Amino acid sequence: MAAKIEDANEQKSKDIITWGDLLSVKNKKLDEQHMSIVDAINKLSADQSLANLLMLQKLFAGHLKTEQELFEQCNYTKADRDEHVKAHISMLAVLKEVVDKTTASDKKMCDPEFPNNFAKLFIQHAFEYDSKYIDYFQQHITEL
Repeated sequence: MAAKIEDANEQKSKDIITWGDLLSVKNKKLDEQHMSIVDAINKLSADQSLANLLMLQKLFAGHLKTEQELFEQCNYTKADRDEHVKAHISMLAVLKEVVDKTTASDKKMCDPEFPNNFAKLFIQHAFEYDSKYIDYFQQHITEL
């Protein structure tokens, strides 16, 4: 099964991002979190409410915390860890900016393309950063 993105304007009734093996990091806890984030992105695409936006922000922040704990637990290389965390912080900043704009407006997202753009960012992050730690985690973490 492959990860994919569909145009949010043309496919309102469909999910804009689909969970698949390409997004899996072969770690049960992280995969469950990734699946929850994928679901939250799809819910936000279907209903661009503040509540759905805040849920995505909460799930993503929790995921960052979990990954940081795993990085520490298995002594993941500092350079890769720092680069990965920096990418997460950047994504959280994007979410915060949209939340702040949405809170200040009529509780509707100012940019209707945000769910699609965030889905693309999430997939790019998975390929660029998460894929780097798969083998390392499998070798250094006993509970997968």
